[in-house]
Amino acid sequence: MTAHAYTIGNSTFGLYDYPSADRPWSLERKFEATAAGGYRHFEGDFGGDTDKAPIRALAARFGLELGALRFGIRTEAQMAKLLQEAEELGAAYVVAIAGHAHHTTAQSVDLLGRFLDMAERAGFPLYIETHRDSATQDLLRCAEIVEQLPRMPLMLDLSHLLVAGEITADLYEERLPLFAPLFSRTVGFHGRISNGAQIQIGLDSAEDEEAQQFARFWEHALRAWKQAPAAAGPFRFTVELGPPPYALTRKDEHGRRVEIKDRIEQGTLHVALFEQVWRNVFGGA
Repeated sequence: MTAHAYTIGNSTFGLYDYPSADRPWSLERKFEATAAGGYRHFEGDFGGDTDKAPIRALAARFGLELGALRFGIRTEAQMAKLLQEAEELGAAYVVAIAGHAHHTTAQSVDLLGRFLDMAERAGFPLYIETHRDSATQDLLRCAEIVEQLPRMPLMLDLSHLLVAGEITADLYEERLPLFAPLFSRTVGFHGRISNGAQIQIGLDSAEDEEAQQFARFWEHALRAWKQAPAAAGPFRFTVELGPPPYALTRKDEHGRRVEIKDRIEQGTLHVALFEQVWRNVFGGA
């Protein structure tokens, strides 16, 4: 693998209740579609007490690397359980939405530091996701934590930070310096486009004005990763387009709530946008 490489993945969250809540795909179908879409890893919460052997077998069958993710990791016991599941899955890495939104910075630094120590002892790369209702609840808190815990790698989901601070496009340049500490620790993106008011907007193309504005943040983060000592990679881009209420809906002719945009098609557009940004930073590599 080259020093600066990336891998594209899909997420269980992105395929939750897909194509609809009343006829969701089976787990096997999700693996099949992920591999067929050209993705190379599949990331998500595969169930705390679920037998991991069939999941591991599906990953091997479809040639997908696994990432173990969980929301609400607030205790060492919960982190230990997630690491155990990652071992059972044969996962390549772990993503945790961790800590408490209303802890002090000092409390969060202590807790997240212990989580990183646990993951290191278990032999797993641990990425802390920027997410509301967690230690990385908002931009300023997250920047303070990164400053005091510089060894903490981030799985950057900018949509949460933009919505938490209502950072709309007219504020991007003004707020950009505040993101710099986060960009310096970013090792992956969760692919979702926000406008600062809505967590997940629908795209018509990767050339949409909102997408191009948002991509400027991604480019700054990739340029920081390019210069980081730990840039051996790979950089992970994971499409994570959630179901309603993340996804916007409308009522159809029968009065049923349906999603405005198809998540599979939207995922393709998000990947195209990321790869466009990657070319801007790394050329044709």
